[in-house]
Amino acid sequence: MPASNLTVAVVNETPANTHCGQTGAELVAGWESLRGWLAGGPQPTASSIQGVCESIDATPGACRFDPGFVIQSMDVRVPPR
Repeated sequence: MPASNLTVAVVNETPANTHCGQTGAELVAGWESLRGWLAGGPQPTASSIQGVCESIDATPGACRFDPGFVIQSMDVRVPPR
């Protein structure tokens, strides 16, 4: 699959660091963004998913997508063995 078909949207859970503790609004926003894309809409971005999330729940802390997050290369994340 070409990289252009991938969308990365990271939920920044700091300081909770719960790993899979997405809020209901975050889950619905991701799902609805995917459904919209499959229906012919534009490919979602982290910013657009954050916007969908905030339209679902504007409560502070309910939507923690971090559009500025950059995933480091595997060489940085996983030490050599």
